[in-house]
Amino acid sequence: VNASNGVPVYDQIARQVAFAVADGVLTTGDLVPSVRELAKEIAVNPNTVARAYRELQTQGVVEPAPGIGLVVCAGARRACQSQRRSLLRERVRSMLRETLDAGLPPHEARDLVLGELDKIIKGVTKRFGRHTAVDDVSLNVPRSSVFALLGENGAGKTTLVRMLLGLETPDAGRLTVLGLSSRKEGDAIRQRIGYVPERPTLYEWMTAAEIGWFTAGFYADGFEQHYRNLLDFYRVPLKRKIKHMSKGMRAKVALALAMGHQPELLVLDEPTSGLDTLVRREFLESMVDIAAEGRT
Repeated sequence: VNASNGVPVYDQIARQVAFAVADGVLTTGDLVPSVRELAKEIAVNPNTVARAYRELQTQGVVEPAPGIGLVVCAGARRACQSQRRSLLRERVRSMLRETLDAGLPPHEARDLVLGELDKIIKGVTKRFGRHTAVDDVSLNVPRSSVFALLGENGAGKTTLVRMLLGLETPDAGRLTVLGLSSRKEGDAIRQRIGYVPERPTLYEWMTAAEIGWFTAGFYADGFEQHYRNLLDFYRVPLKRKIKHMSKGMRAKVALALAMGHQPELLVLDEPTSGLDTLVRREFLESMVDIAAEGRT
């Protein structure tokens, strides 16, 4: 939950449960966590969770099952999908009104709103001399999703990522991230996203705590505390030096650094390369948790 985004915490909880039902993560008859369990896990007042659950019962999303607890109602998925579409429609209308009121032409307002909802790549081509690294690629990435880009070594995945971040300029096509042009507004994009490259550069002589303190100097207040919370979640010792960490533990430090400012979009380049099976699974499961928080 995000206590500073203006949306009541109970409403955030109710929406996340409803979206999980809409996406099929929770299905008919599934048990939701008890009030006490969820309140403890996300560190909120139990009364807040109880209010969220009452809201979900009113909406017909969950219902009490004697001797068990609250379970997902039959037919709840269709209702949750409808609710989600209504929320998105209202959000799009609000964003369009705001952009039009600011004096933008209708076609620019539309592109800006779509950019907030998706990461958009249209007809992108990149050449290095005679070699075509990326050839006429188009794709959309829905918000609050986990999107995987698959391809052989040398297929151009990293080049496409670098173009998204504004680190490479495409020879043709258009890339829009969070409503910003990768070609013209790369600096602004990089301020709002988190990025973990294939080979993260970490100061090996620093401890996990020290590198978090150092990086916090580039971000707003709250970065270091959130970074430390993530390290605690990933079970990374604060006082261990980077040079004494396993590859999996280094990957977790890099991820925590990328997420310390709670970015709207997280971009990962080969994040599980070289990790053992258990660490890889744990890492990928954490991506699903991030999407459940409304991020991409």
